[in-house]
Amino acid sequence: MRAIRALVPLAALASLLLAQGAVAGHGSADDASPNMVHLANVPPPAPFLTGPSNEARNNSDLAFWQDLAFVGNYDGFRVIDIKDPASPAVVSIVECRANQGDLSVYKARNRLLLIQSIEEPVVARDCAAARDTPIVPGTNPVTNVPSTFRQKGWEGLRIFDVTDPAAPQMIAFVPTACGSHTHTTIRDNRNQRAIIYVSSYPSGLRVTRREDLATLPEQPNCVPDHNKISIVEIPDRNPEGARVLKEQPLDSDTAVWTATGNGGSPVRGCHDITVFEFSASRKVAAGACLSEGQLWDVSDPSNPTTNVAGKHTHIRNPFIDGPTPPLRGLFHTASFTWDGEVVLFTDEWQGGGAHGCDGPQDTRGNVWFYRNVTP
Repeated sequence: MRAIRALVPLAALASLLLAQGAVAGHGSADDASPNMVHLANVPPPAPFLTGPSNEARNNSDLAFWQDLAFVGNYDGFRVIDIKDPASPAVVSIVECRANQGDLSVYKARNRLLLIQSIEEPVVARDCAAARDTPIVPGTNPVTNVPSTFRQKGWEGLRIFDVTDPAAPQMIAFVPTACGSHTHTTIRDNRNQRAIIYVSSYPSGLRVTRREDLATLPEQPNCVPDHNKISIVEIPDRNPEGARVLKEQPLDSDTAVWTATGNGGSPVRGCHDITVFEFSASRKVAAGACLSEGQLWDVSDPSNPTTNVAGKHTHIRNPFIDGPTPPLRGLFHTASFTWDGEVVLFTDEWQGGGAHGCDGPQDTRGNVWFYRNVTP
């Protein structure tokens, strides 16, 4: 294991740059971004705005393929023709309830596939009957502390055939442990398949209560501390045969997340993973893994070096995950610069539903830049 504990100078520079940007951003948006012009808005359809009171209603993610935009929502997704960006046209609306609903698009031979993340349990795999499971009292399976949880249900990945964007068809459902908060799709040309890294973690309502551990055996349980990702395979020749290839453990030294929102039990897992392809034979993944960032060699996509000694790197930052509550955010997003020389991690301070900066000089809620290294 290689650990980067001290902040590199580039990260400190990022803090200064962000602080300056915050000051400049208080002025006119036109002055701040002169090359950006608002062209159009496509409001959510009525079915995405109403529903049971125990269900959140949110837009979640975007994916693109040529002139099509796929717009994720907790109630499904839309396919929008953006050939004329000033006049986007809705091609289809798919009602398919699932918390989070992050999307990616993959071309399997002559078929175009859309993959959708399901983070919290729903009562049925098919779209017509999908609704959030009820919130019920129960017992934490690790701490034995009484609390409230989502009743166990179906969570993981849905796969749609969107070759005809006007008539998407769900063709597969892949259950994964703790569902899928986000996912990362990698083309494995050598084996003619997609490899998908599923990021998930057990926190709050998402933990499988003790009373449900033996129910619905086809659906893996969501139990702390987790410390793994799921790897899903979609064969190009038979996308309907998508399956969990394996559950890939993270390194035993992965930092434990104990911040607000973890549900009272230690949690380890990843929130987001991005892959950079340096060449056909060399790929590197950056993982935003709650209390730390990680780098893995994923040149063999089905065997990432998440727990291989000397083949992965831990990146820790006291401004993101400090020892006291005022400095308790999480590594939220990982990304690379265009040339792969710099890796970026964002700090989700205060969570996705609240602001995270208390002034232009605040070190919380920032984007941190690191020189990339060999995992």
